[in-house]
Amino acid sequence: METYNIVTNKENIDSAQFSEFTDTGHDLKGHSLKLSLSRNRSRVRRMFFSQRVVADWNQLPQYVVDAPSTNAFKNRLDKHWRDDTGI
Repeated sequence: METYNIVTNKENIDSAQFSEFTDTGHDLKGHSLKLSLSRNRSRVRRMFFSQRVVADWNQLPQYVVDAPSTNAFKNRLDKHWRDDTGI
C-alpha cells in the first residue's frame, strides 16, 4: 500500500526519488505504472524498501494499480490475492 501511495503521489514523497518508471509501451504485459529496478553494487542498497518491492509491484494487474483511492487499492489487492491463491 505504501508503494501505491508513493507512486500515485498520495504521499508527500517525490516518486522520482523513490524509483523510476519503466517505459512499458502498449505491447508489453502488466500495468502502466511499472517500476524499474536499479542496479546496485552494495548489498545494503539491495535491501532498501524501494528495491525490494519492485518485483511484487510490477506483477500486479492493471485493475489493481488503477484504484482511485488507498482503500480501493487495498480491497482490489486483497481480491487479487484471494483469486490468485484460490481461497
